Amino acid sequence: YDFCSLGECEHSATQSSCDDKNPCTTSDTCIDGACVGEPLQCDDKNPCTDDFCDPLVGCKYLPNLALCDDKNPCTVGDMCNDGVCIGVDAFSCDDDDECTLDYCNKDTGACEHQASCPICLVDPDCDDHDMCTVDVCEKGYCRAYPSRLEPCCTEDSDCVTTYECSTVRCVNHRCTYFSLDESSCCKRDVFFEDFSQGGSGIVTDPPVEGVGWQILSSGICYSQKNCLYYGNPLTMSFDSSSRNSGTATTQVIRLPAHAQTTLSLFLFMDCETTPNHDVLKIFALTESGRYLLWEKPPQLTMRQWNPIAIDISALSGRFVRLEFAFDTVDETNNTGTGVIVDDIKIVSTCRPKACSIPLDCHFLDYGADCVDSACDFGSVFSHTFSVRSGAGAGKNLLSPYGVTWADGRLYVTDEAQNSVFVYALQNGGIEALSVFGAGTLKAPHGIRVLGSRVFVADTENHRIAVFTTRGAFVFAFGLGTESYSPMKQPKDIALTHDGGAVYVADTGNHRVMAFDPDGHFLLEFGEYGRKDGQFRSPSCIAVTSDYKVIVCDTVNQRLQVFTYDGQFISKISFQGDFALDYPYGVLVIEPSEIWISDTFHHRLIRATLDGRILDTFGAYGSTLGSFKYPFSIARSEDNRMFVADSNNSRVAVIERISLP
Repeated sequence: YDFCSLGECEHSATQSSCDDKNPCTTSDTCIDGACVGEPLQCDDKNPCTDDFCDPLVGCKYLPNLALCDDKNPCTVGDMCNDGVCIGVDAFSCDDDDECTLDYCNKDTGACEHQASCPICLVDPDCDDHDMCTVDVCEKGYCRAYPSRLEPCCTEDSDCVTTYECSTVRCVNHRCTYFSLDESSCCKRDVFFEDFSQGGSGIVTDPPVEGVGWQILSSGICYSQKNCLYYGNPLTMSFDSSSRNSGTATTQVIRLPAHAQTTLSLFLFMDCETTPNHDVLKIFALTESGRYLLWEKPPQLTMRQWNPIAIDISALSGRFVRLEFAFDTVDETNNTGTGVIVDDIKIVSTCRPKACSIPLDCHFLDYGADCVDSACDFGSVFSHTFSVRSGAGAGKNLLSPYGVTWADGRLYVTDEAQNSVFVYALQNGGIEALSVFGAGTLKAPHGIRVLGSRVFVADTENHRIAVFTTRGAFVFAFGLGTESYSPMKQPKDIALTHDGGAVYVADTGNHRVMAFDPDGHFLLEFGEYGRKDGQFRSPSCIAVTSDYKVIVCDTVNQRLQVFTYDGQFISKISFQGDFALDYPYGVLVIEPSEIWISDTFHHRLIRATLDGRILDTFGAYGSTLGSFKYPFSIARSEDNRMFVADSNNSRVAVIERISLP
């Protein structure tokens, strides 16, 4: 320590603790005026890694190729692979029976065969209630074979019935009819029913105690003396002293191909206004799908005629039936008149629906594209299924945050479980493979994969943790050196196209940092503020193929675009209905499109890199097509998108499909 004695400065050595700025030493202490540390022992107790200390980063545990023992009697030739002991399957347990699941018992090393098909004695035991399967009992197990009898099929040639101006194809084992795209086949007046002839072709469920769908002859009808009515014509109410429901379905209607088409009708309702009581829904039924076109809204005016118009252009070229479904839900407050429908009309422009952006082509929860100023409903974005379960007993996603796709694998960070879940695409679905990181990670967020390395934003440990793709911890960086101050709650990571740099959204320090893949510091930019080039809690990041860095400036409700070395280029923000509310995820689709998780609005926004809105997807909820706080977004080689739907404890899978 320093002091003044007899007019002169004295410097006496102490033995206090100090920091020699060397990550490869520990217990640093002042000795003879110098800061001296003891060598750090790097040992992860893993025989499949070679352990050493990098003076720029700290301990590293590099995978080796040593021989090992995976303690599994079902494998042989065990060898270290990516930091994990892996053995080769010793033999096949396949018994050539498709109705058994065959596997080797890891406790005993013996083959076991578990029944996977329903057990039966005779064919009737196997009825799966699907008219398009032939169900038989073979060798004590039920098996289902596709039927080739119309309307079922296995190929187009099975469908022999035809209609004027139509073609038929076998779709999902059903004969499906489509309108021909010929001008002579398009009629502007596609369908009209005013019930003046009694509603021929309308099929209704039988009334119960006089209450149900039926043709009403009354002056209350909109245009003629007849109309479609749900209720009891004798009492002019829909009260049956119990819950009641029913459907009314039109005849088959051929919609013209590639044409803007509108369904309209007049509706009179006298019932409860609340959304979950006295529910009226209108569906379009096709050979392979059922679409909810309209549902009673809470703002519908009761006891007066309401004009209803519904754009059904996405179904152009289909054969459809309209279904009106009413359900009281309960047995109370059912003394009103009920539901009356009149003047059902479908008209067409005989021209494709015009558009300027994909948002103009929305249909229900599906997002179509705008091509050459016309809506293209040939394929649509759809939330097809979700990923929830993980490998191991009781291992399901709780709070997914980060997602990335690499080499046929989906990697998901779970903030609540301090883990990384790994999945593979299997038979059109997702199969859970492994879970790793518990005990090492603390509130992990963003995740990226580079070769055999997995980079994880280890948020509450204030670092980036690096694992092998098999889950072995290799090293971590971000705790600070002489070159940079320590990270604080980093939330996302991005890799350059060539893998040469790892960019980090250092959220708590309101900056962006860049490192090489070995964890060596390259650069940083940004500071707290609202101006261009400044951040408030940047929480997601992406890098384009031409090295532009896109940063979610989350609390400033915008994105910013920079050069690779941090020079400000532009900002992306939206106004009005599209204004961002805490963006926490961004996905770049080359060359110029981005998808943004508008997290607190529970939706995705599709836009261009120059800030032009293209479309939105999703709303608050738990059903398919809905989100509760979406975070990170990733994309596979086959263009599936994966969204960390955090409060729904799932990863939503969005892909382009043909409408059912």
